[in-house]
Amino acid sequence: MVFGEIVEPSTRALIDDEYEEYREYIKPELKWEGTFKAPPDLDTLIFVEGSKILKLFDALVLNKRDLVCMLKVAGIEIFNGKNGKYIVTYTKQEITTGEIIEELVEWLRKAAHIYALTSESAASYQNLQMIEKPETLIRKLSTESNCFPNYKKLESPNLVSGLGADVLSFSIHTGLKSTLFVVYMDNSPLDSINTSPIIQLIKLLDLNVNLSSTNLNPVPSNLYL
Repeated sequence: MVFGEIVEPSTRALIDDEYEEYREYIKPELKWEGTFKAPPDLDTLIFVEGSKILKLFDALVLNKRDLVCMLKVAGIEIFNGKNGKYIVTYTKQEITTGEIIEELVEWLRKAAHIYALTSESAASYQNLQMIEKPETLIRKLSTESNCFPNYKKLESPNLVSGLGADVLSFSIHTGLKSTLFVVYMDNSPLDSINTSPIIQLIKLLDLNVNLSSTNLNPVPSNLYL
């Protein structure tokens, strides 16, 4: 399942002289390492993408000993988050997210709850009524109207793309329960202030957080000697 389409001009007169034919896409061999079959205790599936969020999960939540399986060509790793929760991390973009969804259909259909966390630049967030943006802002899109009421719905005309967006789209069309959290952050290094809202969300997802294992950058001081 590949979402979207390419519409080409009906006549080559509309195409400039530098037009080049693209090579036919050949799907790479998708070989999973580890135990790929959806586990019997699977209840909650949590997708994580975006460099800063992944860095935080690596520091606070994930443990290589809990790695269940991986798909190297897609940059996909699935971890056992305990108590029926499984975490899917996504780092590459060498195959389409639609193809990843196809690979994970069994997992998606088996999960009672599906969550996804993705990140966007704070500068891309559009809201004319918001005068001053916080360092970290979280919005949601969900198939459930009353899910996580403390988080506001992502407003139009903001757009979201990536694996999390495709997971939500798949869930909408197949009747699955799914919520996508969009984390807007600026380019500042991770510190105790801009990560606090994300850590709070991770705790709300009932994941174990090891705060002692991380060394976040201290908040810059305004005092000078």
